[in-house]
Amino acid sequence: MRDPAVPAHPFGPAQPGGGAQGQPAIPSDGEWRRLHPLSPLLRGGLFVLVLFGIIVANLRDQVISLVIGNSSWNQSPENGGIDYIFEHGLVVVALLVVAGIIALVILFSWLSYRFAQFRIADDAVELRRGVLFKQHRRAPLDRIQAVDLQRQLLARVLGLTQVEVQTAGQGGKLTLAYLGHRDAQAVREQILRLVRAQTAGTASADPAAVDPAAAAAAEGTAGTADATATADAQSGSRLRNALDLESRVTDFADDDVDQGARMSGTLVTVPLGRLVGSIVLGWGFLVAIVLVGVIGGFVIAGHPAALAGLIPIVIASVAVIVSHFNRGFGFTLSRSDDAIRIGAGLTATRTETIPFARVHAVDVRQPLLWKPFGWWQVRITLAGNATNGSDGQKVAGIVLPVGTLDDAVRVTQTILGDRNFFAASGGGAEGPLSYAVLRDGIAGAGGGYLGAGPRSGLVLWAARRRTGIAVTEPGPGSPHTLALIRRGVLTRGYALVPLARAQSVLLHRTFFHRALGLARVRVHTVFGPVPTEIAGLELDHARRLFEQLAAQAVAAQRDDVAGTPR
Repeated sequence: MRDPAVPAHPFGPAQPGGGAQGQPAIPSDGEWRRLHPLSPLLRGGLFVLVLFGIIVANLRDQVISLVIGNSSWNQSPENGGIDYIFEHGLVVVALLVVAGIIALVILFSWLSYRFAQFRIADDAVELRRGVLFKQHRRAPLDRIQAVDLQRQLLARVLGLTQVEVQTAGQGGKLTLAYLGHRDAQAVREQILRLVRAQTAGTASADPAAVDPAAAAAAEGTAGTADATATADAQSGSRLRNALDLESRVTDFADDDVDQGARMSGTLVTVPLGRLVGSIVLGWGFLVAIVLVGVIGGFVIAGHPAALAGLIPIVIASVAVIVSHFNRGFGFTLSRSDDAIRIGAGLTATRTETIPFARVHAVDVRQPLLWKPFGWWQVRITLAGNATNGSDGQKVAGIVLPVGTLDDAVRVTQTILGDRNFFAASGGGAEGPLSYAVLRDGIAGAGGGYLGAGPRSGLVLWAARRRTGIAVTEPGPGSPHTLALIRRGVLTRGYALVPLARAQSVLLHRTFFHRALGLARVRVHTVFGPVPTEIAGLELDHARRLFEQLAAQAVAAQRDDVAGTPR
């Protein structure tokens, strides 16, 4: 029988083979543990890729000379080092030097692994690392905003996953790179469970610690797991290898979606054809095509030197396209009681868990070329480390890469709405976040909005008719006081800002606005991608709006602190 003073294992018993690499589940009793043994391979492998890129960049001119047949192309002084190696037969020496550098990198990566440890305590997640220069990072549970999982292609092949613990404040990310995939999932759930328990004032986040039946069940399952592990050890290496391969394939294809959300049919997904079409019709892709066409014209006109400018453009364009594709491939969005979970990726996957309280603004936008297809994108501004994403997904704050208007409305309702109301009414029959109100604000005429001034066409151009702002009180389907902002023509946008999250309100007048008797009003939030400013308002209207927003923001934040969010 387990000692009641010792918490039950937070993840249940260790399964035969553990995680993707046979690593046991992670304890939360404050014990220091190392990361996965294959972590140095990934760190060394990334350096090898960088080194390969440097070599390819230095051989660029030789490749171009082969393509255009110009033997004088690579005779410039800049290529002396590469030419000298080939001319003097030092290729073997150069390869040995490169191999030595790679060996040193792997050695230092291994030493870094040996001196890197982490633990999950009752009040914080901690990581310490370093050989010569020690570093100890501590993320208190009451400061943790979210826990994300990131899997690059090589990490997926090896069955590994990187855990990113997001905390409030710039540069507050604590990264565990790497853990077995199942262990990483268990770490995420354990941290989030501890955070929820601390927020709710629960003494223990372990169900077995407060439920004797659960503890007994855990012990019984542990005995079964031990017996299974013994039988597996006796079955021979061939069977174990087959089981490991099956586990590896399962982990590689895991989309990390909540089973409850999968069964309830509440997921938002992005079809592959729509994703590809949105990339092709995006501004970045079209600009890249124009630049490639211009440079190709120079080459055809007899200026082969323009090829030197074509290579970096192609590389950058491919990188952007791959990033956008990864951001939307296999995209799924599910919802829990206090957060949304987003998963996407092909060569690199990322799973983000975003608590509703972190959302400071929502933006529904539509580029011009998406309009005939009725496609929209949803972005959010997040508190904490939302601008430090390593793959661009978090930088953009995208929670729906591309979707229909219905998808955009559903995602917006999910992020900002009263979940109990939506569960009861099937999506909100009335109120500021009802389907009809959101659809009219996003894509309709936008009745009831304070519009731009009569002389604002000189600063807003064609966007004057669409520009408008409305302030809503809390009502059915929405626990928030919201500022709703319509803007744009070439790229139409619709921003929703909960005033309880506003940092300040600004009334601003540029030179042209002063000359025309107009003003701008901005609701400041934490730094993020969502524009929260409306321009071209008549000065008197702007002043009244400024006073209204300031007063309602103060009231909303006072009620939010008191426990009745507006």
